[in-house]
Amino acid sequence: TASVLSVESDAQWHDRVTGLAAVRRLSNLRSELHLIDPTRPADYGSLPYFTALRPLPYDVIVVDGYCDFANARHGLLRHVAFDRALDCVRRPGGIIVVDDYWMFPEMAARAPTARLKIFESPGPCRYGVTSTAVFEF
Repeated sequence: TASVLSVESDAQWHDRVTGLAAVRRLSNLRSELHLIDPTRPADYGSLPYFTALRPLPYDVIVVDGYCDFANARHGLLRHVAFDRALDCVRRPGGIIVVDDYWMFPEMAARAPTARLKIFESPGPCRYGVTSTAVFEF
């Protein structure tokens, strides 16, 4: 049976996701809320936000959400999330989607065997081009 795990760090977004899922009677969605303390970047790897994603054979993982780009050089949270996704995606045929990839192009070196596709377009609410990357294994 197909299922979706949503791991969120924003309480308002979590409420919205779970509320819409309930209205649509989506019984295969499990959404977990795990807050992040941006003042403790050394602890990011052990946060429940990341450990909620267990090393199961996931088919698709989307890395999005809070990245702490302002406090941690190069958005440390996105890197921790991507590395965790690499440990958990099903291979071969697994996919990791990284939103706002334009901020993190160095992630390509973390998955040298993946086929990388980058989708670019004008970004909402800001000037310039944004991108989303799809890593296929």
